[in-house]
Amino acid sequence: MSEFSPNTRKQAVASQFILDQDERIRNNLRRIRLDKPMRVVDMARQLNISTNQYSNLELGKSKLNLHQLFAIIQILECPYASVFDFVEEYSQSLKDEIEQLKLEIIQLKDHNRLLMKEVQSQAHS
Repeated sequence: MSEFSPNTRKQAVASQFILDQDERIRNNLRRIRLDKPMRVVDMARQLNISTNQYSNLELGKSKLNLHQLFAIIQILECPYASVFDFVEEYSQSLKDEIEQLKLEIIQLKDHNRLLMKEVQSQAHS
């Protein structure tokens, strides 16, 4: 049996997944910007921030908030799916986690049945 409760494990998986995606989102934004091609200075100007601030956002040296993220997506005129390309992968990881939990439930039920038989056997002796 696992050392984490299902809720703790689910939270840990979700937290790590989100942390992993932050870098992925930034990389996607950078790739899309370069494909346009759009310069860092142009992005910064449209966001009303310095070139250095934009560069730090894109490189992960500064936190990217949701307002900035959606403003960048709008400036780049790109589909959300090209930025959030991990949704299907996350869905599959959740499905895998569900299957693992189902197996653990079966194991626990089997273990419980054995314990019940043992208790009944001891009660009849």
